[in-house]
Amino acid sequence: EQLENESSGAEERIRDHVVPCLGNLALAAGRDFLWKPLHYHILLKARHPSYHVRLHAIAASRAVMTKLGPDGLVLLPDAMPFYSELLEDEHVEVEEAAQRLIRDLETSLGEDLQQYF
Repeated sequence: EQLENESSGAEERIRDHVVPCLGNLALAAGRDFLWKPLHYHILLKARHPSYHVRLHAIAASRAVMTKLGPDGLVLLPDAMPFYSELLEDEHVEVEEAAQRLIRDLETSLGEDLQQYF
């Protein structure tokens, strides 16, 4: 829920602490049946009315997927509808962040994600 925090100073706190914590939490969980609900809850924030929260969701999803590496491929089927929506977001900054996310994931996972769209 901290991804939705828009109070004073929250932007830096989310970027520097919450997002890395979520990535490390997924890594520490060590099992896909634990990763999936965590990542799904992050992805739900990608539908939040505030574009700041959607940007936080992109950063948190990137942190989880990066920490998990190739093991994170099991999360892609659930994530792709959310990523598709983000790629067509009305806010340009969100759309660009989603494009960077997809490029970064393709690089880190060694997988062409266009097949999922």
